[in-house]
Amino acid sequence: MARDYSPVSESSRSVCSDKDIEIVDLSPTDASTSHYSGSPASTFINIQSDEVEDVWRLHVCNLMSEQFAVSSVSTYFIFTKLFKETRRRLYNLTRESCHYLSMDESHRSISAQFLSALEVLVSQAECPHIFIYSDTMLTSSILEQHKFCVLEIQEHFETYVERRERAVERLDAIKSSLKLQSLGEPLHSFSGEEQRVEMCRSLYKLHFQLLLLFQSYAKLVTILQTGIKHTQQVTDHSREVTLLQQELKKAIHELENGLIEHTSPLPPLDPLTIHIEQSEMNLLDQLNKMKLISAVKLLHTYRSVGPSEVFGNSTMDDLDVLLSLYCRQLTEKKSGVVVTQPEHDMNRVCSRLLDKYIQLSSSIKALEQHAKLGREVIHTARIAVIDSL
Repeated sequence: MARDYSPVSESSRSVCSDKDIEIVDLSPTDASTSHYSGSPASTFINIQSDEVEDVWRLHVCNLMSEQFAVSSVSTYFIFTKLFKETRRRLYNLTRESCHYLSMDESHRSISAQFLSALEVLVSQAECPHIFIYSDTMLTSSILEQHKFCVLEIQEHFETYVERRERAVERLDAIKSSLKLQSLGEPLHSFSGEEQRVEMCRSLYKLHFQLLLLFQSYAKLVTILQTGIKHTQQVTDHSREVTLLQQELKKAIHELENGLIEHTSPLPPLDPLTIHIEQSEMNLLDQLNKMKLISAVKLLHTYRSVGPSEVFGNSTMDDLDVLLSLYCRQLTEKKSGVVVTQPEHDMNRVCSRLLDKYIQLSSSIKALEQHAKLGREVIHTARIAVIDSL
């Protein structure tokens, strides 16, 4: 079986901005092609969480200069990894911010609104698993549209990063004020009120920016789906892989939560005797027989002794590794494409989040109005004191 673990047309070092970006080598090899077309495909790429932002930026730079869709097929996997990591960090930042906001009774309601929007974002905003060959991208004539949409995504992402920095600064300011108060420093109560309003405003802008990012990616997926509808001799395996994805999620959930009956442990493997292609065939055999729990456990065993570029770094990679392997098998002899259907439609999720953020915007305006009235009261009181002297 052909191996195509690193299909991205990128070198390990490149200058894409004002600084050097040094990342793992994601360059394609001679093995990164299919038996069918000899072209790279959008398969699993091993990316560390702390590298994903730089990997994404480097990918965008290389994408803009290419003509043969070698890098473009990797956009989907890299962005999905980027979105998951960005959402994870936003989750942590929002939870911590709401903890401090909730210390003041007047901000508990808006804190609950942020957490409600966060729940929708975490539980419903899902990127589809996409598998496509570069020759299919070229045949469907969507490369230029793809590039333009990626530029839009990149602009939203960089704005998101800037707003994330501001939100962290606002949170740090609240922490510093509380620490000073605990040390006995006299701080005006209304100063804390203004800090909390600033925190709400920054957090709202950050959440809304991630919505724009997700919305732009939904547009990119639509461009792909529209393009392949008019491409002849390309088999769409989306429905089949979507069903497998759903069952794999259940199997992974059962394993992670100890919901399966005791099974015999797999025999230990010798790292010196492991063969990658035979390991892949064994995994595919389990997937084809729908022995999904066995497939996941077998993947964990291979991961413990095999290269992470093939088997992933952790259980977080289980679904991507197995789906990529299965998609590659489906499309080996005849060009095919996969765009799985998320449990929640991407555009509908965007609409739900927009409704949440409209409510948040109204609540923040009310807080701002309250803060403004507070400032006016303080100002009036100061003038009265001066006049009395």
